[in-house]
Amino acid sequence: AMKEDHAPSMVRYAVLLRDSLSAKVWSPQSERLQEQNQERIFAILQTAAQQKNKAAIAELGYMYENGYGTPMSTAVAAKLYKSVTRCGIPMADYQLGMIYMNGTAGTSPIQMNMELAKECFDYASSQGYALADFQLGRLYARGVVKVD
Repeated sequence: AMKEDHAPSMVRYAVLLRDSLSAKVWSPQSERLQEQNQERIFAILQTAAQQKNKAAIAELGYMYENGYGTPMSTAVAAKLYKSVTRCGIPMADYQLGMIYMNGTAGTSPIQMNMELAKECFDYASSQGYALADFQLGRLYARGVVKVD
């Protein structure tokens, strides 16, 4: 059972619930239910993040980046990811690397920066995050970054 004072359980529950939503078949009723669940997931992650849980902070970044349960904001997502990079949450380093690799537009633009993207991917890769290996390979194959 999820307890409001046990942040790791809250994060696991929220991620499982979020991931289960992506497997559902779409209908007008399911779309509204999905929005309500995303708002619920966001609230759970906020509570866990207030307890300084790094995984919750990273997952909140993901929610902001994708507009799940909250208005989309890549700038807020990047700020959240930065706050937990190099803290053993390789997903945060990977997602921040993707933001640096692609850059963003809007009211708080983030400039493309392949060197910062590489640094983020390097750390995530060192933590066993396979998607980071793939992105590093893409950067090297394109000659965007040089082999050390």
